[in-house]
Amino acid sequence: MSGKISAIVIDDDSLMRELVTRVLEELGCLIVGIGKNGQAAAELYRENKPDLVFLDINMPDVNGLDALRRIFRIDRNARVVMLTGVSDSTVAETCIQSGAIDYLQKDAGPAALRDGLVRAVNSVGG
Repeated sequence: MSGKISAIVIDDDSLMRELVTRVLEELGCLIVGIGKNGQAAAELYRENKPDLVFLDINMPDVNGLDALRRIFRIDRNARVVMLTGVSDSTVAETCIQSGAIDYLQKDAGPAALRDGLVRAVNSVGG
């Protein structure tokens, strides 16, 4: 094993999945799963036990917060970064109080999103 940080990316927006996946790969991460909804998040986590999970909040069927809780039922020490297009500090607080290690706004611009991804990867690799 090369010591690469493994990650899964869950987002119902295909362009956002591709962007996050591409940046993580550029940072040297191994993408072990990609999903479109919260149901997939728990399944992919159980199958792959990644170092990091990048999880959208607003998704149909099972939303990101419910998926976060499902992942924590599998592994209380999971490292989950929430992604959202909503700029609402109460949503951010809820994510962090629920156990997420970080909260990234998808619409903050490419540089800010990349910085957040770098910060998350460094939190594991450091």
